[in-house]
Amino acid sequence: MTGVAPKRVLVAGAAGFIGSHLVRQVAAEGHEVVALVRPGSAMDRLQDLTGRVSLLHADLGNLAAVATRIGEMRPEVCLDAAWGDVRGGADSPAHLTALQNALSLSELMVEVGCRRYLHTGTCFEYSLTDQLISESSPVGP
Repeated sequence: MTGVAPKRVLVAGAAGFIGSHLVRQVAAEGHEVVALVRPGSAMDRLQDLTGRVSLLHADLGNLAAVATRIGEMRPEVCLDAAWGDVRGGADSPAHLTALQNALSLSELMVEVGCRRYLHTGTCFEYSLTDQLISESSPVGP
């Protein structure tokens, strides 16, 4: 987003591996960042950004609880890097829930007038497993 006027950017999954890098880059470019993090998330990847970004603790499975607040923020851009637990195959309940959450967030962005929405993730670069995947897991598409 370099070279554009400052925007209000909502980053979902902001405490995760990709999300934290997005938050850092977008804030460095001068945009107003709201970091949406799942309650109970480890905040170590964001702790040096305290005061530079706003935090919004929310469960994407219960967007209704924060929909009004997100609407009041009027994000112009949503970068969605939230996916949660990625154990099991592509049709596992965890993946299907994450897919529904992404769909719900994209629908909310339409409702609040957000014109740019990007969803990204990393889980399918890794071998599908019943173990928790992290950035240090071996790749094996």
